[in-house]
Amino acid sequence: MRNDEREQPASEDLRIVYLADHPEALPALEKLLQTEWADYYGIGGPGNAGNDLRAYSNRDHLPVGLLACIGAQPCGMAALKEASLTTHRHFTPWIGGGIVLPRFRRQGIGTRLLLAVEELAQGFGFKEIYAATSTANSLLVRNGWCLLDLASYNGEDVSIYKKML
Repeated sequence: MRNDEREQPASEDLRIVYLADHPEALPALEKLLQTEWADYYGIGGPGNAGNDLRAYSNRDHLPVGLLACIGAQPCGMAALKEASLTTHRHFTPWIGGGIVLPRFRRQGIGTRLLLAVEELAQGFGFKEIYAATSTANSLLVRNGWCLLDLASYNGEDVSIYKKML
């Protein structure tokens, strides 16, 4: 890793809040998901970003979305949800929907969101949490997650991780 690629600490102004408390962020997040995950949320994809974001807008039951903000600017999100991969329904809960806006990446925001979702899962009484990813392997490994399985899901190779809480 080059020095200019090293992850920089997130702004001290970074806050992690409930998505449910910030409905004004939904349109920008919907557009982000449609752009960044076009195969799933884009035109003709199987997902509906708006529906998923509205579903994540809870505080006291799953799924629960968390929003990262620097000042008033949303810069990322993640969710704690009951299920993720239909091939692995026996695992619960999952972190999902984790994304950081491109201009805010490599500042530790993904790590802060991951830790906040872990804490949220503990608060709900879970003893373990799962994740499936094709892109965030190093983030999960750096934060103590263990690789459980490799799978093909919706035509994409994904790694499935577990962390004891």
